[in-house]
Amino acid sequence: MKNPKAPTSPVKAIFCYSNTQMYYYERKLSIPSKFWNKNSQRAKETSSFEGYTEFNGTLNAIEAAILECYRKFKNDFSKEPTTEELRDLVKVKRGINSGKSLPIEILQFVEQFIEDAKSGKYINQVRGTTISPVTIRTYQQTLILLKAYADYYRLKLRFEAINSTFHKEFNHYLSKIYKSEETGKSLKINTIGKHFTNIKTFMNAALEKKVTTNDSFKNKSFKVIRENVDNIALSEQELNELEKLDLTKIKRLERVRDMFLIGCDTALRISDLKRLKRENLVNEQGSDLIKIEMKKTGSSVAVPITERVKEIIRKYEQESGEFFPKAISDQKANDYIKEIAKKIPLLCENVEINSTENGFRVSRTVPKFELISNHTARRTFATRWALKGISHSIIMRITGHKTEKSFARYIKISELEAAKMFELQTKHLNMKAV
Repeated sequence: MKNPKAPTSPVKAIFCYSNTQMYYYERKLSIPSKFWNKNSQRAKETSSFEGYTEFNGTLNAIEAAILECYRKFKNDFSKEPTTEELRDLVKVKRGINSGKSLPIEILQFVEQFIEDAKSGKYINQVRGTTISPVTIRTYQQTLILLKAYADYYRLKLRFEAINSTFHKEFNHYLSKIYKSEETGKSLKINTIGKHFTNIKTFMNAALEKKVTTNDSFKNKSFKVIRENVDNIALSEQELNELEKLDLTKIKRLERVRDMFLIGCDTALRISDLKRLKRENLVNEQGSDLIKIEMKKTGSSVAVPITERVKEIIRKYEQESGEFFPKAISDQKANDYIKEIAKKIPLLCENVEINSTENGFRVSRTVPKFELISNHTARRTFATRWALKGISHSIIMRITGHKTEKSFARYIKISELEAAKMFELQTKHLNMKAV
């Protein structure tokens, strides 16, 4: 107690470390002196003080927060925190608004943000759902990069430093200096853009919690950078060649090919394709459909079942009674679909792709099969139906895209194909006019 001789006294925590004492208070944390137990340093457990359970629970939580913040700071920075640093970290941990911009490192806040996201404390403002595990993984990747950046330049990454200068330096670090352990290369523009999007998310959360007053990340100079990427979509001819390929003697490839074909006809992500079961097959108002709640977005989607997909379903129903191919890991599926595509002459033809690498715009020529991945199936679905003149809004209802802008980046249509689409649309308009 702060004033043990007073009838009622505030309670403070004193944390001693490295010849230092850190005092910590919380508002309204007071107790009648007669109910204080000097030996246990907690409220007496007596029916005369009805709130002793909650009061002691608060004290226990404060003690745990101090110890956790202290140990974490030591592990992250290999040094002792100042009393001000430690006190501010504990306030953030306890969710307390200090009424000022706290001079604490953003790294600790992001770590807590990620833990809160895992426990469902944050909500996706667009969908009204908790943050998905996939998104949380990208948050963790961004945190790793922020730590690497801070270590490289030997700096404390405080909230106040997140401004246009940081934007330029972090972009330079990721595009020129940092090397991925997986690829041995610096990050591409769109990957860097994803991490800047996450940083904006962290800063918005910190601003809302009044952990900082810095809103420089909202300036136009702190933009999320993107570039158009030469991803691919398969043509009708290439899709037919893939379907005709005889893989009956190589079952591991046959299953992946069939799963990929279902993706091309349904626009489902690999995470949803792997979850398909008999229960997802329905007939409504005479239409055979696949209905599923998409794992990434939580939105429900209904997709008409094409004849190609019906044939695949019949095959697996007869072979195993499971209706759909057995799922394997995403990485193996990505590797196998390239191995399959390599068997098709059309997909062995070279294509030129353009991208930004190490800060420079480069062009290179590669066989088309090298560019095929699980996600190519969704792009193929969107591009095929767009080329056939189906309204973007209808395709977007199935793919789950929310804006025309994001959908336009998604479909892969050449200049010649765009001209053909224009011709198709004008003919349709002329026919209606007649």
